Formats: sequence, structure tokens, C-alpha cells
Amino acid sequence: MHLSARKCQGTLGFGRNQVRKASAPGGSVNIAALAELLGEINGPVIIIGNAGEVNSGHFDNLTALADLRDAHPGGAWLHVDGAFGLFAGTSPRFAHLSLGIERADSVASDAHKWLNVPYDSGFAFVRDAAILQEAFLASGEYRGGPVCLDRKSALISGALPVVVR
Repeated sequence: MHLSARKCQGTLGFGRNQVRKASAPGGSVNIAALAELLGEINGPVIIIGNAGEVNSGHFDNLTALADLRDAHPGGAWLHVDGAFGLFAGTSPRFAHLSLGIERADSVASDAHKWLNVPYDSGFAFVRDAAILQEAFLASGEYRGGPVCLDRKSALISGALPVVVR
């Protein structure tokens, strides 16, 4: 797990101590060990898979991770860290490594690693845009209703634009 994912969990209020790790011999997660770990958790979980792990370059079995997500009775979200390996899917030689990534709930990557752009050029794909919209809605009696805190909606609604990096 990349250190940024652990930091995000703390920032979002989940607590950094809520992270549970499954074994990952050689850099790829042990699916059986993860399944056993998930069996011990009754509530919702976030499963973070790697498409090109930062230290080893290994890919997790994303199809198996999506199957575990689908089977978890408490509900689960599958996020794929594709910082190094997202673009493997564009190569006939390496596309097999990213099989299953299309089933992820979210995928993040860093453009600076592959596209020769500034360091802070990260991006994410999220399957359900409504979830993001709900997360960034803000309301207050003085506003007369909810305001979506993203640049496009803020400009359309006449609200002050939010600085977006």
C-alpha cells in the first residue's frame, strides 16, 4: 500500500489504524490471504489493488480482487493504484497485466510518470460520478440549497469557483 493511501485514510477520518494488510509475497497480494482477512470483517471495506506496485512493479490479480469485492457481504469498494501500470493496458504485450481493472470502482494514476508532465498531475477515474458529486456537495441555510464544489458546477451555478490543481 502506497503511503498516500494510508495518509488519505487518516485524512478522511477512517483512522490509520484501520488498515489491515494481506501478505504480498514478491509484490502481488496473496488472494487467499486477503479472502481470509475479509472474512474477519463484517462491515464495509476498501480494497486497494496495485497495477504496477511502486517498489516491485508487480500487478495484483485485479479480476480476483473484483470478485472478492463483489462477494463481501458488508459491501466493498475496489480502488486500483495505477500510478505505474495503468498504461500497460495500451500495450498488446502487457495488456494482460491489467485485466479486471475495468471492474474497479476507482482508479488513480500519475501522469508525470508516463506522460512527461509536471509532478502534481495526478488523476482518477471513478465509476459512479454521483458518488463524487454527493461527496463534494455543501449546503447551508444562507446558500438557499446545496452547491456542488467542483469547478464546472461552481461556474454554472454562479458560486465562487474552487481552485482545482
